[in-house]
Amino acid sequence: MRTRVWWLIGLMAALLSSGFAQTLVLTNGDVNGDNVVDDADLLSVLFAMGRSCPADCPEDLNGDGVVDDADLLTVLFNMGAQGAPTFAGQVQSPQGAFSVSLTVRLAG
Repeated sequence: MRTRVWWLIGLMAALLSSGFAQTLVLTNGDVNGDNVVDDADLLSVLFAMGRSCPADCPEDLNGDGVVDDADLLTVLFNMGAQGAPTFAGQVQSPQGAFSVSLTVRLAG
């Protein structure tokens, strides 16, 4: 879970420094980060089943520190889900003290 939080913070910092308005959709159950929940994600969770994950374990989808049936069900319930294209927002003119708009929406 901590890895996902740091990844999100790093992504937000990169987007904020780039000067673009973005809408980012994170697909729940997408273990390998290819923007779709498919058999590759299912196999990753199955092969990691029972493993203890104290820090950076992408297969631990609910962040409870272990890859278990809850993580497997997350992948199964979201099988076939696909995130939005790389850019799904509308560019807006910056206003005020900030020059970037960032929207994060969790799909699932």
